[in-house]
Amino acid sequence: ILMGMVNYEIKEEIALITLNRPERLNAYDKTFFDEMPKIWKQFRDDKNAKVAIITGAEEKAFCVGYDLKGGELSLDELKKSPMIVPTSHNIWKPIIAAVRGYCVAGGFWIASSCDLRVAAANSEFGIPEAKSNIFSVLNVPDPMYHNLPPAIVLELAFVGDRISARRLYEIGFLNRVVPSENVMETAIELARKICINGQLSIKMGKELFYKSKDMNRAQIEDLNWKMQEEFLKR
Repeated sequence: ILMGMVNYEIKEEIALITLNRPERLNAYDKTFFDEMPKIWKQFRDDKNAKVAIITGAEEKAFCVGYDLKGGELSLDELKKSPMIVPTSHNIWKPIIAAVRGYCVAGGFWIASSCDLRVAAANSEFGIPEAKSNIFSVLNVPDPMYHNLPPAIVLELAFVGDRISARRLYEIGFLNRVVPSENVMETAIELARKICINGQLSIKMGKELFYKSKDMNRAQIEDLNWKMQEEFLKR
C-alpha cells in the first residue's frame, strides 16, 4: 500500500506540494483520493502560506493519473476523485502547477485546476483514457473545459494523443514555457511576486473570478458589490 505520496513543506510563505512517486511517474493509487484532499485543505487553512506550487518529483513526470496496476476503480472511488483537484475546496489563495515531463489523465486534470501553469518545453499533456476504453471523469468539476478550447479538449479525449507544451502555451493554457531545469525557479519567481502583493485583493479577486463563471450578469454585479463592501470594511 502506498502511504504518503504527497510531500508538503513551507518555504518563504510558499507551500511546496510534491507528488512523490517517481518510480511510477508519480501515478497515484486509491489512497490518494483521501490523501490529496487533506493536502489541499492544509494549504487552504495554513496561515503561513500565501501561495502554493504543486509539482512532481523528478523530471520524468508531473503526474500520469491513476495507476492502473491498482485495479479498476469502483463508482464510489470514482466519486471521490473530484476531491483531488483544488477547485473542489474553496481555496482562494493562488496555486501554481510546475510541470515537467508527462502530465496526462488525472495529472492533467490537477494541473488544469490550478490558477497558473509553468511547464518544461519538453513536457507533454494528454487525455489517453480512450486508448484503454476508460470513461474519463476529467470534467467533474470542469476546470479543463473552462481552461481549454472545446475542440482541443475533445480532440485530446477522442484521439488520445499527447499535445506539446508549446501548443498549449499558444492557446493560453500555460503562463510560461521554459527549459526543464528552470521550471521550479520560474514558478518560485512567480510565487514570490504574488507574496509581496495585497493578499486580500488577491483572495477576493480569485473568489469573484471563479464564482462568477456560473452566474449571470446581475448575479455577478450583486456578488461584486457585496465583496466590495466587505473589502472596504477591512
